[in-house]
Amino acid sequence: EQVLKNYYLLPKDAPVSGVVTLQDFTGDVAGESVQVELRTPGTSTVVETKSAALASDGSFSFTTQKRGTFDVAIRGRTWLRRTLPG
Repeated sequence: EQVLKNYYLLPKDAPVSGVVTLQDFTGDVAGESVQVELRTPGTSTVVETKSAALASDGSFSFTTQKRGTFDVAIRGRTWLRRTLPG
């Protein structure tokens, strides 16, 4: 008797990181949350959304299984969204 099994290999998570400056913010930004959207380049089509906590220097990082080139849109709790081209 032969047993067949299917295995699916998932791609390794890719890192996404950056530094955010919250204009007019006074105090330590550590722990402030930002919403980060990966978007299809040149569009407003969101491919993935993550929430990330800022470090004291404004840096953030997370991982994704998405592959390719994306525009990145970042929005703070009370700040306007800013989109950077991929």
